Amino acid sequence: MLRGDLCAANSQETMLRDHNMDATIEPTMMRPTWYEIDLDAICENYRTLRNWVGTDVKIYSCLKRNAYGCGIQAVSRSLEKEGTDGLAVGNINDALAIRKAGVELPILLYPNCLPETASVVSENRLTPTVSSEQEAQAWAQATQRPLTVFPKIDVGLLRGGVLPDKAVSLIKAITENKLLRLAGIYTHFHGYDPATGSDYARLQFERFHSLLEEVHRIGIDVPVRIAAGSLVVLQFPEMDLNGVDPGSVLFGIRSASGPERTQPLHPALRSIKTRILLIKDIQPHHIDNHPSPFPVEQPVRMGLVPFGWGDGMPRYRPDGASALVRGHLVPIIGPIHFEHMRLDLSSVSHAAVGDEVVLLGHQGQAQIDIESVAEQWGMDVLQFYGNLRDHVPRRYSENNNA
Repeated sequence: MLRGDLCAANSQETMLRDHNMDATIEPTMMRPTWYEIDLDAICENYRTLRNWVGTDVKIYSCLKRNAYGCGIQAVSRSLEKEGTDGLAVGNINDALAIRKAGVELPILLYPNCLPETASVVSENRLTPTVSSEQEAQAWAQATQRPLTVFPKIDVGLLRGGVLPDKAVSLIKAITENKLLRLAGIYTHFHGYDPATGSDYARLQFERFHSLLEEVHRIGIDVPVRIAAGSLVVLQFPEMDLNGVDPGSVLFGIRSASGPERTQPLHPALRSIKTRILLIKDIQPHHIDNHPSPFPVEQPVRMGLVPFGWGDGMPRYRPDGASALVRGHLVPIIGPIHFEHMRLDLSSVSHAAVGDEVVLLGHQGQAQIDIESVAEQWGMDVLQFYGNLRDHVPRRYSENNNA
């Protein structure tokens, strides 16, 4: 089944209703540019992950940045059906969107909010990260009811989290406070080169594991213990503990492979598509000696499409950038504009207004794959997903239908 993004659809319907227009118009008809997201691929990646870690390990599916740009409401509903134990997000807005979608799973909030949001956090049953005793005390003072918190340990990333020498004191303070509940303890490792950095990964894991042993010795039960995000899950099965919080692997982004976890992953982003708005034949004499946005040394059949750098395309046209029109690769003409770009349709004389344009994905027998287009646009695949824009409608395929 192929369906449009609910958030985009709801906002479009509100606008249409306010203007006495037909609210049944699909969002991609309002501005014919969209992403196609494969929910089946995300679910299949989740099953692969579950097979890797086993049934005794809790999976907190990380859905940072609007589920890596794929749309957090649709993705969270699919993962809830698959049986994920919890979700993890980078901000409260994403968490509230999940709740609005009717998903009741536990939600871990990575460091991104202050205790002054305690009423919203508590009302929506969210679990904030705590990184210091002072922060724990502030959450306790701000909440009106018992609040579950998830302390983070900084074992080398030097970002959020309490440093190891102050971690036991923080955890004791949480367990001794009547208004706080300990959900678990987690960490994120500092990035490393998978080819050479396994020793540093193991050092960070040992720091975390030593802390867990110390907490156990003083009689504190830690329900969930997480040290493995995506890269660690792929490389180090021994670090699964009893919980993991991978994100990018769920979307088919493989940044490394371990000796045991080499099964293929499937890309969640299937296509980026738009349609031709306008075609015009431009002759050199139209330019004469006046400045032109692009060289016109011979006749050019130019097509205009509603996709620009405001939609995720690099502002400056990458060398060799192209798109698919009627199964043929056609050059993208620079410069790229905020909401538009040009195509050179000279080699596809039968192209017409309204034709589908594929920037990523299949068209007939031709294909532009994500690795190629990400490299062409000057970013890696993870950055490519992070560059997806929330205002662009999404179409979802699921149950093997499109």
